Amino acid sequence: MSSSTDHSLFRRRELSPGDVARIECDLFLSAYNDSERVRTVYSSVRAARKVWLLHEEYGYSNSDLPPEECFAPMAVSEAEWWIRLVADYLRNDLVAGSRVVIDITGMMRPHIMIMPLIMRQLGVDLLTVLYTDPTSYMSGSRTSFASGSMLGVRQVEGLEGAHVSAEPSDVLVIGAGYDHELVRAVAEAKRSCQHLVLLGLPSLQPHMYQESQARLAQATESLNRFADRSLIFAPADDPFATATVLQQKMAEFERRNPRGNFYFCPVGSKAQVLGFSWYFLTERRNGPASMLFPFKPRYSRETSVGFSRAHQYDLELGCLLDEDLAEA
Repeated sequence: MSSSTDHSLFRRRELSPGDVARIECDLFLSAYNDSERVRTVYSSVRAARKVWLLHEEYGYSNSDLPPEECFAPMAVSEAEWWIRLVADYLRNDLVAGSRVVIDITGMMRPHIMIMPLIMRQLGVDLLTVLYTDPTSYMSGSRTSFASGSMLGVRQVEGLEGAHVSAEPSDVLVIGAGYDHELVRAVAEAKRSCQHLVLLGLPSLQPHMYQESQARLAQATESLNRFADRSLIFAPADDPFATATVLQQKMAEFERRNPRGNFYFCPVGSKAQVLGFSWYFLTERRNGPASMLFPFKPRYSRETSVGFSRAHQYDLELGCLLDEDLAEA
């Protein structure tokens, strides 16, 4: 059975635009895209050094890039992406006591998942993470973020577990959003598992819950024995509440059968992706559990309208156990 962490003790707060402008740090990182909310936060935060991180999934050419400092780690996996970024480019910035702030709003989800572990390995004790909510999505319930043919479903590098033989009690938890094709892909990759779907409620905006439900309906034929009891809920903007919900729900499954495997695949809001990762890294990494992701080659550079509000999450990375670091 996993250890138990009181995730409610970790600090989060909602930020006004003025609050964002008062953030000061030694190093600020943000994934570049065309979103107003991403660019607003980048220009507002005060940092000794700011770096735009480039994801190849956005398909930017050199002529598309901003005048500010940019870095595109050439890597084949999400863990290697972070390692090359630091080893090749940021090693001198990550010194003891330095304050690091990362905006995950435009970041690819697998890179968010592995980020806390990589930062801890590099000696960062406290990581400040920012996320900004949009006012709406451009195409409403028809909004799609990922495009192109499915490349496959695999474990996120660095977040692979030591699994036992497949059991009838194996569980797959999908954090769902608007991309129903991603939900369908991971559900079909783990057909033998019990399927649970975590939805963001409250959602980032009141109308977004109905929109995500409409998209989920297009994937329900791929979900095993899907019914209302297959749904669980956590606030879409609170990673620590998401971790708490997962902790409670997975404990119920373990009490019934402690031998099963657990698989986690967040494809919803970036804050919930962080919550899945935080739960996994603090409680699941040394057992029969893995983080999964369905990969596509392209992501839209801009899908949202407006900048509703920002959130700050303080990750106390000392909560990640030393044996986690040795095995990574």
